[in-house]
Amino acid sequence: MEKAKVEKSPQISTVMGIFENFVTNSLAPSQLRPLIKAGTNELVNKGEKAHKEIMEELGKLFEENRDFKIAFAREAMSGFMKYGDKSDASAEYMVVADHSGSTVSIKSVYDDTYCEKIADKMRLQARFKTSSRKIKGKKTGEYNFWSVVSLIVNAMDEEIEKKQDSGDMLVENIVTKIFSKLKGKLVMMVGKIKRFVSKKARNIMSFFGAQPVIKVKDKIDFK
Repeated sequence: MEKAKVEKSPQISTVMGIFENFVTNSLAPSQLRPLIKAGTNELVNKGEKAHKEIMEELGKLFEENRDFKIAFAREAMSGFMKYGDKSDASAEYMVVADHSGSTVSIKSVYDDTYCEKIADKMRLQARFKTSSRKIKGKKTGEYNFWSVVSLIVNAMDEEIEKKQDSGDMLVENIVTKIFSKLKGKLVMMVGKIKRFVSKKARNIMSFFGAQPVIKVKDKIDFK
């Protein structure tokens, strides 16, 4: 796979420098939101500053460098750089479905046109990610935190715009309708499973993939 030629971009060195200021796994005495608001924690302040700067610089790179934009989207989908392009953990194809699940297609991550289409829908967000710290299964009140760059794809943009243009639907209703369809299918599926396993004992074993082991003693002792 040909690598994107982004080394000469004026933003590259700036972006890489900002990434150096990202926070690696660190420990906070409480939840991060109060610390960010208070502005008293030097490490948190440094991370927040880097997050804002990286958002601005990455935005410029996306606008000015098509190769970078495509490469960024491709890596997000494939994991080539993280795992290696020959690794079984990386992905060469994407299975793409519409919201109803009725239309499914397979897209190659090597397709620059498709990667650019995804990149155009991506919103970059640099932020902290946290997890509560536990010792022997009990929460300590402390939080592990580190910097991440999130990619958000508004897959429903086109459908939302159509519904909003018609004036007869709120954005929340789209999510509700999709969930209702999925819920209906799940209920039907559960109902079928219940009816199937309740008919015969062998159906239970069939459903769980169980194979009964039967041993026959073919020697009879007449004593």
